[in-house]
Amino acid sequence: MNYIDKIPITESSGNVFKDLGSSNPEERLVKARITQKINSVIKKKRLNQIKVSKILGTPPFEISLLNKGIVAEFSLEKLLIFLKKLKKVE
Repeated sequence: MNYIDKIPITESSGNVFKDLGSSNPEERLVKARITQKINSVIKKKRLNQIKVSKILGTPPFEISLLNKGIVAEFSLEKLLIFLKKLKKVE
């Protein structure tokens, strides 16, 4: 038996935030999924940070946070509004 065989393996609950013991893991997972979708729409529509900032009516530094997945300061409602606005862009 080698050292790899000795490493305990725990099956995921399906929510990494829960597995890591984060507070509000369900909300964090939903925010992460919405943010992933926002970034996917931005990429698909080939929008730059300035354009996204204008569309969403938010400062460019907040777009940078979204791009990095740093969303603790954003409410679920705000993230959903962002996604709705971006989906309307042609």
